[in-house]
Amino acid sequence: PATTVLLSVAMFRPENGQRDLIEALAGLPAYLAWQLWLAGEGPELAGCRRLAEERRLGGRVKFAGYRSDPAALYAGADLAVHASRSDALWLDIGRPDDYAEAQGRFARIRDRIIDG
Repeated sequence: PATTVLLSVAMFRPENGQRDLIEALAGLPAYLAWQLWLAGEGPELAGCRRLAEERRLGGRVKFAGYRSDPAALYAGADLAVHASRSDALWLDIGRPDDYAEAQGRFARIRDRIIDG
């Protein structure tokens, strides 16, 4: 099956949830084909790198560094993930038809991850 690429672009701070995202993905069954691309810098970066290694996700979690224009990363990803516990950036995604389209994309990606 094709590898599903999840992308998170955010400063590495505790409230942005990169550690939570790594921990959650570490719990997925090993047979699922996925990669997590993390773009950004910040005080939690080294800890997230260690966590990915501790969870034996070195081949799945890629650290892309700071990108002033992450458009190419978004173009290469299947799903953009925003794991922040405090930022409402993605809670308002626009018109209702945008929401329906986003929900449809999520369902297709979820099915691809779960069903291969």
